[in-house]
Amino acid sequence: MVFTMKISERLVELMFDKQVKNQELADALGVNVTAIQRWKREATKLYLSNAIAICNFFECSLDFLIGRNEVKMDYTPKQLLPNFYERVREIMRELNITRSRMTRESKFKENYFHSWKNGTEPQLPTLLELANYFNCTLDYL
Repeated sequence: MVFTMKISERLVELMFDKQVKNQELADALGVNVTAIQRWKREATKLYLSNAIAICNFFECSLDFLIGRNEVKMDYTPKQLLPNFYERVREIMRELNITRSRMTRESKFKENYFHSWKNGTEPQLPTLLELANYFNCTLDYL
């Protein structure tokens, strides 16, 4: 799967199409307007919860937001799962991938699993790598 567009470009495009100003989006997402400005400049990375909030606001998929998919029509409202670690483990079971195998074949070492298990929220670049490793969409994760 190819990463075809920067998140910042897509965010600017979505805001333009819906005629949404920085402050309006910030208010809707419950973040500071500075966060919106930083995301648009790529000065900071999005965490999963913020990406989901953006997708829900603009009614688009995570894959559309990051440019993995050019089709905006596959929108389904999303929620951040209580524990991302459990979702990763569930997918690993479905694909019959052990933790040992995954740490050998990917950049995801033990510290990733420990962080997720303790409730650390992944950033979008990490999600993209996971989706590529599992050969699934970001929305499936």
